[in-house]
Amino acid sequence: MQPTDGTPVLTSIKNYASRLMKGNATPSQLRLLIVDDEDGVLRYVERVLSEAGYQTFIAANGAEAIEVVKKMGTIDVLVTDVMMPGITGDELARQLRVSERGLKVLYLTGYSDKLFKEKAALWADEAFLESLFGRLESERLKDQVLFSVSQRRTNDGTRWLLAKARDEQQPIEVRRKAVFWAGQGDAKVADLKALYSATSERRLREHVIFVLSQRNEEAATNALIEIARTDADRAMRKKALFWLAQKDDPRVTKLITDMVVK
Repeated sequence: MQPTDGTPVLTSIKNYASRLMKGNATPSQLRLLIVDDEDGVLRYVERVLSEAGYQTFIAANGAEAIEVVKKMGTIDVLVTDVMMPGITGDELARQLRVSERGLKVLYLTGYSDKLFKEKAALWADEAFLESLFGRLESERLKDQVLFSVSQRRTNDGTRWLLAKARDEQQPIEVRRKAVFWAGQGDAKVADLKALYSATSERRLREHVIFVLSQRNEEAATNALIEIARTDADRAMRKKALFWLAQKDDPRVTKLITDMVVK
């Protein structure tokens, strides 16, 4: 079913399209090539993007994608898996950029660690469509989008991840992963504390404590000490204390000593 103009998802996609194209261009003027060797993922992503108004073309591997581009003449956006037989997705992007220097790239990958290990930084025009997230049913694709947004390390991306962590309509595992990736990126400790205070969901609160424990800033340690000292939930106090015990900090030693004395 074609989404209506009033849906937030379509509005977000239109906004993304306006950032990609100049002048009065519309999504229907964007030519997207989708490449994935898993047919189910390929067809699903093609359907979502097609319903959003984009011109879509598909290929099952890198070699086929190159042939499609030769026939099409030009594309605006490459949407590709990374680990595929033959030509990998990032190598495909590199080859296509020889003639398509303005090409935008969206990676759909379950091998994100490999991608970012091999590439010190993303190309300036490589981006990830947060606007698709609300339409995704596949947990794999949701995981990919969360990770991909975190790797952009932008304020907008971090705010988006924190918004997903706060969204009670999202499954708890999605919320936990969103706060994890926000914490691994540029999320401020104050924002993580605010998320902790705002939610009553225990599993999410536990995960915020874990994320704070992985940060080296003094502010993160201070937040954990505050939770260990004052949180009304005894289980949360114990979680915070457990992670604090892993840190070599004299304030933690004093905290534990004070608790033993009491």
